[in-house]
Amino acid sequence: MLVYKFTIINAKKKKQLASVKKNFLLIYIQKNKVFIII
Repeated sequence: MLVYKFTIINAKKKKQLASVKKNFLLIYIQKNKVFIII
């Protein structure tokens, strides 16, 4: 989970993920209601 969290933060910084991946991350976050108040 920590690795996944770091991946999400890293992706947000780079902003180079494809829309599909980005949406997948957002869906994953919303589904699990994980810490995204960055």
